[in-house]
Amino acid sequence: MYLTKSKLSGRIMSFYKYQSFLLFSLLFIVASGTLFSQGSVVTWGLGYTGGDSSSVASSLSSGVTEIFSTERAYAALKSDGSVVTWGSSDYGADSSSVASSLSSGVTQIFSTQKAFAALKSDGSVVTWGDSDYGGDSSSVASSLSSGVTEIFSNDWSFAALKSDGSVVTWGYSTSNYGADSSSVASSLSSGVTQIFSNKTSFAALKSNGRVVTWGSSSVGGDSSSATGLNTGALILLQLLRVMVLLSPGAFMEEIVLQSPLV
Repeated sequence: MYLTKSKLSGRIMSFYKYQSFLLFSLLFIVASGTLFSQGSVVTWGLGYTGGDSSSVASSLSSGVTEIFSTERAYAALKSDGSVVTWGSSDYGADSSSVASSLSSGVTQIFSTQKAFAALKSDGSVVTWGDSDYGGDSSSVASSLSSGVTEIFSNDWSFAALKSDGSVVTWGYSTSNYGADSSSVASSLSSGVTQIFSNKTSFAALKSNGRVVTWGSSSVGGDSSSATGLNTGALILLQLLRVMVLLSPGAFMEEIVLQSPLV
């Protein structure tokens, strides 16, 4: 059974009634059947969660290539490497403190619930948003000034993977939600190839097939009881990743996320 366009739109809007959304504005040339993207952005929904982007409308009229979000804020990456933010200031919408660093050179943006981290083309990292959620990276600033290749996050903290295989972590420090990796620092100093996360912990996969975990012990941060975890872990984790990629939906991804190996 196929839904009409109006019915489908109605169901989508009903399901996400209390959320704010955005989409890229597209220019359609019907005669030729060609689709062109203007790179402009349209938003709607609750204004304070990002539904109202009127304050940055001129910056969102063209050139946007990708959009990222926290729970109540958005960050748009433009083709010139600049970043535009809007939404709730407490959730990363206010990037004024790092505006000069976000004016060019940004290649990717990552987020926790209330903060953003931008990766630049020179391998440096810029953060903003709630300091308790990773918006303040001053304690590890020297380690984030160069060499970062990818950033991973859970709900509260960030983990940056560097070109030398080392890992830098920061974020929520009151409880161990992954920002504090001091207990496994020696294992994260080299050889890490991938990082995985759930809500409050991380798991790093190393080139020798071993797995290093940290964060909230009750949700996977403590893998000491996982017998045989580091025996053939490389093969198993890679198989799980392939299963996720081949899965037609999010069900398999959820299985992998809930796996004690990930």
